[in-house]
Amino acid sequence: MKSFSLLLALFLCHFSHGQTAKNRKQLPGFVQINDTLFIATTETSIRDYSYFLLYLHDFKKDSAMLAACMPETNYTDWTAWDSYYSKLIKYDNPLYEIKDRAISFTSVMGYLPVVNIDKRQANEYCAFKTADYKKFFSKLRPGKKKKFSENVTFRLPTSQEWIAIASTPLKNGNIVCREYYKNDTTGQLMPGSIYEGCVNSQGVYNLTGNVAELVGDTDYAYGGSYKDPIDHCNATSGKRFEQGDHSIGFRLVAVIR
Repeated sequence: MKSFSLLLALFLCHFSHGQTAKNRKQLPGFVQINDTLFIATTETSIRDYSYFLLYLHDFKKDSAMLAACMPETNYTDWTAWDSYYSKLIKYDNPLYEIKDRAISFTSVMGYLPVVNIDKRQANEYCAFKTADYKKFFSKLRPGKKKKFSENVTFRLPTSQEWIAIASTPLKNGNIVCREYYKNDTTGQLMPGSIYEGCVNSQGVYNLTGNVAELVGDTDYAYGGSYKDPIDHCNATSGKRFEQGDHSIGFRLVAVIR
């Protein structure tokens, strides 16, 4: 345990090095950890992921990729979500129809974390975000470009990065948190909004206890979820997975070169 604590302290020290104001760059929705690494302040939401699906449907017109990147929506596994999530992904949504299903951009439920995503799908989303940022940067006026970094790559965090950041104490001094709500119809548990619940001293929401989060280098999801006991909702709790699950989501890190 002492060796882990020492490793964690050294890693956090490395993370904090160089965080002077002059080195900081703007990256909306992200918190700067060190000179090259940022982490998203929230989990990736249903709304975020729906932009990716719309891109595949409306602009890239890649039906095979669209089918491969759709979240699994087997409602037999979604008992606690039926009265909410099925309103977002359904056949008669008037806003956007994607492969006979749709995700509403206007519903507050769009700010739930997207789940039932496997690592391959998450990596495709990361590639989309990287390309989308390059497009955004190319359209900036010259005077604005100096406030942003040009070479930004989005990816899943490594397990070491994720554990170190999630080990930062919460604003209330705790490090363990579980976030959940009850379905109005069934009374069963479901995750909370990406902008509600536990926030750490760096301003990062729901690192533990909302949905467990994918990392890029192992087949474990970390942090515990709304379904787990409170003592499993901490930075080092990992559970192995083989496919997407309705208690597992993800967030991005951004690497600046």
